[in-house]
Amino acid sequence: MSETYRIVTRGQWLEARQQLLAAEKDFTKLRGQLSQRRRELPWVKVEQPYRFESAEGPLTLADLFGDKRQLLVYHFMFAPEWEVGCKSCSFWADGWTGILSHLAQRDVSFAALDRRGIERDAEVEVEVAAARRNPAEGPAQALGVGL
Repeated sequence: MSETYRIVTRGQWLEARQQLLAAEKDFTKLRGQLSQRRRELPWVKVEQPYRFESAEGPLTLADLFGDKRQLLVYHFMFAPEWEVGCKSCSFWADGWTGILSHLAQRDVSFAALDRRGIERDAEVEVEVAAARRNPAEGPAQALGVGL
């Protein structure tokens, strides 16, 4: 794995960095405009009776919202036949507990959903708890349904 990097003077680097910074600022403005357009999209009434399984028993889509007006759903890729969840999903799951209070302050509820089944969720939650107590024992896989 031999990579070649272009070596330049500090002045050349600074000029290139300033050009990149201008492009980054343009991108930030465009992303803000796009985000605003997304927020302005009309809503659609959900009439299909969605049902979810959780450690607390069956839940409806309305239950996932709780007392919040908005719901953030994360699809945790963990198929029923898999032994472990997606490594990228597992990486992001490790930070969920830190954002939940921030979401709640913004009237947002959070749910992490997967297809593996509630029985497997209980197994994985035990594995996660053990891995968090002693990271040397293995990586955390998922936080369960995370309602």
